[in-house]
Amino acid sequence: MKLALLLATLPLPLLAAAPLAPALADPTAAAATDCAAVQTQNQRRDEDSIRRIEHDWLAAELQGNTRYLECLLPAGYVNIHDGGQTRGAADIIAHSAKNQGKHPDIPAIDTRVVLEGAAATAYSVTQTHDKDGQPREVRFVDSFTFRDGAWHPYCGIDL
Repeated sequence: MKLALLLATLPLPLLAAAPLAPALADPTAAAATDCAAVQTQNQRRDEDSIRRIEHDWLAAELQGNTRYLECLLPAGYVNIHDGGQTRGAADIIAHSAKNQGKHPDIPAIDTRVVLEGAAATAYSVTQTHDKDGQPREVRFVDSFTFRDGAWHPYCGIDL
């Protein structure tokens, strides 16, 4: 209503020159554009895209790239740990924020992908080290759906 009153008081030449589109733009459109810039690029409905997302996702968690994770993980995302505990997107993002400014080597991930139409499941194994520096193998499964030109995870399981 305030915008309509303001527009009614502006002289017509000034009104014609005013850039109104940004003021009236849908904020979710700006967020989607921002996410397109940070997401894994050139996604297709193929195994390679899933493998690249798995790598970028791991890198984001280890390096504290919370913007990438905010764009990747929907609010309803759930991760189930091997002990049965669950974490949501907000939990993962908050945990990853502790890694901001860190630049560890990103371990290689061996990923097997099963595609079924617009759905994919990635079975992954990577080698890391525990807090004592001892090597350990980490196994996880992530499930995705393809929509709006990108893959979106909806569930993960740590084995």
